[in-house]
Amino acid sequence: MTTLIIEGPDLSGKSTAIEKISKLFKHGFLIKNLYKPTKSGDIKIYEQYWDMIHFVNYTRKFFILDRFYPSQAVYSILRNVDEMNCSYIKELDEYCANSDFIYVYITSPIDILMERFLARGDEHIKAEQLDMLKTRYDQFYKQTRLPKIMINTMQKDWLKNLEVFVNGNER
Repeated sequence: MTTLIIEGPDLSGKSTAIEKISKLFKHGFLIKNLYKPTKSGDIKIYEQYWDMIHFVNYTRKFFILDRFYPSQAVYSILRNVDEMNCSYIKELDEYCANSDFIYVYITSPIDILMERFLARGDEHIKAEQLDMLKTRYDQFYKQTRLPKIMINTMQKDWLKNLEVFVNGNER
């Protein structure tokens, strides 16, 4: 069964998109990663990613993963280390690319992200980090080997486009 990895910068509309995606597919499970590394070199997070992969593979159900290893690659820079191209990320990406994982990148133009930040703020990041994080997500999207789709939830038919993409990539 397919597993969707839903990622995107803070304020991109990811949580709202996940609600709509969950209603669209009407079956399966949503897993949100709650462990947030606080220092560089914390490999416990990678153990949790592998545990999630083994669980998904064992159950053979439809899953939506809210924040997964792409977040680690992107946000590691905030802990003064750049794991974008580290061996842990590459190994996870290789494995998931050869399994039933699909990368769904939820994004919005930087001016929209900044507008949302100024309107409501964010507890995890600062305004000056927004552009860097979006750029890193864009970089991850370009380099991942996963089947992938970029979604701007401000576009009219994004949910239908996602459904067609997912159905066309199910194995």
